[in-house]
Amino acid sequence: MIEINTINLRDFIEWLTTQKNANGTLFLRKVANQYAKALTSVPPKLELPLTADERSVCNYTTAFDFDRLCDVFRNAKNFKEVNRNTDHGAFSAGMRAYRRYLDYLYISKPTSGSKTTCIIELEKSNLNKMKIGSLKSKIMAYMQ
Repeated sequence: MIEINTINLRDFIEWLTTQKNANGTLFLRKVANQYAKALTSVPPKLELPLTADERSVCNYTTAFDFDRLCDVFRNAKNFKEVNRNTDHGAFSAGMRAYRRYLDYLYISKPTSGSKTTCIIELEKSNLNKMKIGSLKSKIMAYMQ
């Protein structure tokens, strides 16, 4: 089984421009680019004892791991200040959008050989270990 090691932010940008924002309109490419830029430029500014690799959001390919990283980011002493100074909170908005993107990757119908296929296969193996009856059956049927 192939494991996804990183996320390509260009794919994230493309996906985000197909999504609706809070106003019900599609995200503008300019906004998607701002979010992606914030996701790469802000983590090094946070006062945290993390390496560059540990700060890179692209290295977090599961919602669970990304949520843990976001908690670490939000607990940085200077998070509020740095976030506020980044295009009116583009960093926190970008984190929320990236989290939605990770969810999308996990629920997308797979196509042969795609990154999503790898993720779905990993999730299938995790579901096989679950003992939750009909919910497990419904999820497995959807992923077939």
